[in-house]
Amino acid sequence: MAARLAALTCRRPWRTVLVAVLLAAVAAAGSYDLGQRLSLGGYIADSGEAAHADRWLAGHFAAGEPQLVFLARAEGGVDAPAAVAEGRRVAAQIAAAPDVTAVHAYWNSPAPALRSRDGRAALLTVRLRGDDTSSTYASQRVVAAFAGRHGPLDLTPTGSGPARTEIVTQTRADVSRAEFLGGPLTLAILVAALGSLVAGLLPVAVGGFAVAGTLLVLRLYAALSPVSILTMNLTTSLGFGLAVDYCLLIVSRYREECLPGRPRQEAVAAAVRTAGRTVLFSALTVASCAAALLLAPLYFLSSMAVAVIAVTVLAALAAVGLLPALLLLAGGQLDRFDPFAPLRRRFAARFGSPWHRLAHTVMRRPAVWLAAVCALLGALALPALGAHMTLSDERVLPPHSPVQTAARQIDAAFDAPALHPVRVAFPRARPHDAAVAGYLAHASQLPGVARVAGPTGLVEHGRVVDPAPGAEHTGPAGTFAEVVPTGAYDSGQVQALVRALRADAPGPQVLVGGTAASLTDTEQAVTGRLPWVLGIVAACMALFLFLFTGSLVVPLKALAMSALGLAATLGFLVLVFQQGHLRGLFGEATVDGRLEISTPVLAAVIVFVLTVDYEVFLLSRVQEEYRACGDIRAAVAHGLRGTGGLLTSAALVLAVLMAMMAASQVQVTKLFGVGVAFALVLDAVVVRALLVPAVMKLAGRANWWAPKALSRLHARLGVRA
Repeated sequence: MAARLAALTCRRPWRTVLVAVLLAAVAAAGSYDLGQRLSLGGYIADSGEAAHADRWLAGHFAAGEPQLVFLARAEGGVDAPAAVAEGRRVAAQIAAAPDVTAVHAYWNSPAPALRSRDGRAALLTVRLRGDDTSSTYASQRVVAAFAGRHGPLDLTPTGSGPARTEIVTQTRADVSRAEFLGGPLTLAILVAALGSLVAGLLPVAVGGFAVAGTLLVLRLYAALSPVSILTMNLTTSLGFGLAVDYCLLIVSRYREECLPGRPRQEAVAAAVRTAGRTVLFSALTVASCAAALLLAPLYFLSSMAVAVIAVTVLAALAAVGLLPALLLLAGGQLDRFDPFAPLRRRFAARFGSPWHRLAHTVMRRPAVWLAAVCALLGALALPALGAHMTLSDERVLPPHSPVQTAARQIDAAFDAPALHPVRVAFPRARPHDAAVAGYLAHASQLPGVARVAGPTGLVEHGRVVDPAPGAEHTGPAGTFAEVVPTGAYDSGQVQALVRALRADAPGPQVLVGGTAASLTDTEQAVTGRLPWVLGIVAACMALFLFLFTGSLVVPLKALAMSALGLAATLGFLVLVFQQGHLRGLFGEATVDGRLEISTPVLAAVIVFVLTVDYEVFLLSRVQEEYRACGDIRAAVAHGLRGTGGLLTSAALVLAVLMAMMAASQVQVTKLFGVGVAFALVLDAVVVRALLVPAVMKLAGRANWWAPKALSRLHARLGVRA
């Protein structure tokens, strides 16, 4: 397939390039409004019990977590007559706004949690219409109209709506910075890796085509399902990263095939028959593994899967279709303009092939190297045992962010747990139902409960201490209660409280919601699907590596090494972002002992599929040499000599692109960038360079072993490297 596609495009290379430019232009025109179609949420499971409870509460009581919170400060105190009058006036004006469904302010609500302990600040909480995206845009309009000075009150916005607004603004700034700084640096690495400026521009053309096509795919997909705004960052980084991988492999093989006197078309055809086939097979493996993310219960993850599949397939097709035509057009100019030539000659004269020497060094004492590397990776993985997950909220913003600053001030000055109660909905229940009253009395005595406000009034430790609040919790559709915890919503104690409330519910119609319950549902949804996602990824990886090599040992080895590398990466993320070690290396970040729940899953799958890419590239050269000489030591050394530099350069380019994301001010983007960059460098420098040679040397001929039945199957269906 690769050879036929290359032959077709190479017949008239100028026409091929023109068609590619035209297709990219059409794709860019078709996706021009993609930015307006992207969604701002997708981090919380929307099909669990908490989501049903929150929708019921919003529809019947306009209750639930507010998307917008105003912190109102008054120098003379919020109980001063002028502050009271202005607070009531502003609350009434906000309530009259068309996007607002409910406003609870200290001056018109009996809730004592809306007043700070020192009496110098109060809160106005605002419920808005629509989903995450529409409520965010609604919060922008309300903030623009009401934030700032109002007589004796100074209103500062915070909450999920302003947080998402700042995330969008910061994400756009991050993309601009990445293009400005990452572009020249990436090009310099490509020129150094490919040996000339002309060759270094080839991956830019291939990556540009893949990214443009993927943005069109995302625009079409956005008409059917929500697409996360962060897919644009991933598409750009991964598109150019994969283009570098594929172009490095094909251009390197093309240069090897350019023997004196051999026509360039024959060299291109030979490169595509070997390296191009490896590229297509690797892309098929990567896309199949990434498809497992479509099972993820969060559209943040499933839309990322669509982006990965599309950009991988398009990058591979461009590498075997467009790149050969560009190589023919470049002709003798391919090796022109190499600013690093003197350094390259000096390095080669002094060090020769460091990868070849490193492979031989490792294979002289493979058991020692294997034990040392496994000990290192195991030590890095240990912190992962203490991983503590949470939802994405204001804490993903930098500490100096006004939105997070206001949130921290609220946590310090107010009864913070009371602002995030566990809400229990009783659809169709009567106001004085004995079962409901008994359940709420029992709930007030559970560990970690401060009080319960519901249809029976305010209940503490099993006794009604104030019957007054009960009326506002009842209505024609049923009733609800608010269980106020003593700790933060993502603490272990409050998570246990959610499980206890659900276990003790007096019937299936009782729904437990709120932020704490959303975290519980999201964690259960992710961890419940995670074995299936990882199982499909592992099965695809094992199947395709078996079809590629005919070995049962090689896929199992690759799975074990990838799993060890991923565990080490997760441990590193816990060490930096949860425990706060080495935080100075990665810029300003909020460290509060927790990791956002969905981003490590995405990073793990992306890293897993990229390491498959590198595994296929290395194995193709090792197996090719092994068939020629039958010596595993020589085959591994030759394979590393031929691909070690390429893999390192490819990993370095992707690491640079991810480092641009790691420089983001948004914590989830920073977390993803640091995780992927660290994992890629770890894989290229430690796993491929040290662990693979040691394991393959110890396995010897057993590397290519498979049961006879599987060997016969491979003979019929397999692909020869």
